[in-house]
Amino acid sequence: MRSPEARQEQAVEIASAVAVFLGVLAVGVTGLTAVGLLTDISRSFAVGLTWVVGVSALAAVSRLASRRSPPGH
Repeated sequence: MRSPEARQEQAVEIASAVAVFLGVLAVGVTGLTAVGLLTDISRSFAVGLTWVVGVSALAAVSRLASRRSPPGH
């Protein structure tokens, strides 16, 4: 059974990972849509590429969080 402190720390890590993901997604959609308007890239391609970047960022944050947690947790 995990301690309340460990559960709270995990919740904070999850919340920060979600915040990073949403931030990357918002910035990416805005930036790639602007680039798409300038270069005739379709909006769906820009959004798809942003999802890939966002998921990659989420995976990186998840790996960092799991690396910081002590073994056995």
